[in-house]
Amino acid sequence: MNFFFAVNQINLGGVNAVSQDELIFIADHNVGAGRKAVDMSDFYTAFSIFKHAIDFVRAVPGNFWHSHYQFSLNLFELACQVALPAGNLEDTYRLSDEVTQNAKCFDDTLSVTFTKILALGFETKNAEALDLGLVVLSRLGEAIPSNLSERELGQMILQTQALIRGVTEDTLLNHRVMTDTGS
Repeated sequence: MNFFFAVNQINLGGVNAVSQDELIFIADHNVGAGRKAVDMSDFYTAFSIFKHAIDFVRAVPGNFWHSHYQFSLNLFELACQVALPAGNLEDTYRLSDEVTQNAKCFDDTLSVTFTKILALGFETKNAEALDLGLVVLSRLGEAIPSNLSERELGQMILQTQALIRGVTEDTLLNHRVMTDTGS
C-alpha cells in the first residue's frame, strides 16, 4: 500500500515535480503500480496510473517513441488494454492509433489492434471490427474467402476444431512468439 501512496504523491506533483533525468524512472514506477492495480482487477485505477506514466514519458525531451521505444510500446499497450474495461472507449482508440502510428513493425501493433477490435465489438460496430480483423489476417498472410457456402463454412469450423482439440488454453497462450515481421 505504501508503494501506491508514494506513486500517488509523485503523480499529484506532476511532471514538473521531478527532474528530466527522473521522468522515465517515475513512469516506470507508475507502470509497476498500474500492474498491481490490474492484478487486483481495479482497471479504473490502473488506467489512471498508466495515464500518469504517459504524462511523464511525454515530458521526456525529444521523441520518446524513438528514445524509449520498448518502454513506450509496453506502456501504451497496457494503457490501451485497461482503458477498455475501465470504460474509456475513446482512449482505447486513441492509444491504439498512437501505437499504430509509432510502431516499428506490424507485430508491435497486434496487441492494441486486438483491443481496438474488442472495443468496436463492444460498441456493436461489428462491420468495422470485422474489416479490421480481416486486414490483420491478410497482413499475417491468411487468405479469408469472401464467398463461402454454409457447408464450406461448417467444414472449416470442423477442421479448426479438430486442429485445436485437446490443446489447452495454457498451451495456446504460451505458444512461441511470432518472429516474421511480414516485411
